[in-house]
Amino acid sequence: MIRRALGLAALCAALLVAACEKGPSRPDKSPEPAPSASALFVAQSEAPPALSALVPSVSLKSATALARTWEGRYEAKRAKVEISPAIAAKDKTWEKEDGKASTGPGTITLTISPTGEIKGQGVGALGSMTVSGHVDGEMIRASLFPADPRAVGAMTGVLVGMIKADEIVAEIHVAGGDASVVREAAVALRRK
Repeated sequence: MIRRALGLAALCAALLVAACEKGPSRPDKSPEPAPSASALFVAQSEAPPALSALVPSVSLKSATALARTWEGRYEAKRAKVEISPAIAAKDKTWEKEDGKASTGPGTITLTISPTGEIKGQGVGALGSMTVSGHVDGEMIRASLFPADPRAVGAMTGVLVGMIKADEIVAEIHVAGGDASVVREAAVALRRK
């Protein structure tokens, strides 16, 4: 961390020197030498990542256009779990699961802020859940958490979707606390 701070300070100093050299000449002082290429290389390689790499990519125009409440219905169904044959021979958990629990209809409601932040809720076959995520370019990505993590059948997972003209076409993938129950659903969210 200290090396990064020093590298950033060196980069700032090099840029300041370069900016001062481009200004009007001062007869009372001789110009200082420009920093060497190797000094600039070290300073740049020690610099922290750009802020744009840390923040999800969302244009202000697209976030503002999406800023509203969206709602969609889903039909949850049993998801296929693929495991290696060696594990399948020993663990019959998913073979025993009959696919009846946590299947059926439900609703997801999302509110997208002008900054691209997503908040919402889900109710139905997958239980009561909260939704939290963000707009990422032409996609939305959100985490699904049970409203009551201790509730029987509480499901946790993700919602990932593509933004199309007037709707968000998404998929839900969730699992119970011990992952013995795994469900999926398609959902088309429309402006409410």
